[in-house]
Amino acid sequence: MDVYTPLLDIILNPQKYGHKVGDRGCCGTGTIEVTFSCNYLNPTCPNVLDYVFWDGFHPTESVYRKIVVSVLNKYLYQLL
Repeated sequence: MDVYTPLLDIILNPQKYGHKVGDRGCCGTGTIEVTFSCNYLNPTCPNVLDYVFWDGFHPTESVYRKIVVSVLNKYLYQLL
């Protein structure tokens, strides 16, 4: 199952999917790193739904839902 293609499309076209930010995460510094996490010094973004990524690596819950819907629409009939 190809989950990369729908994720890449969301990353490259965040506005198409209702997001405003596709190049950094909502939590921490927003870039790929492991030294900072969300805390009182590095708070989360005001609206997680605007973001494709939760942190510098993991998609947000809304993006995971969009990927699952895309995969189910494409492959469900093959699994039945």
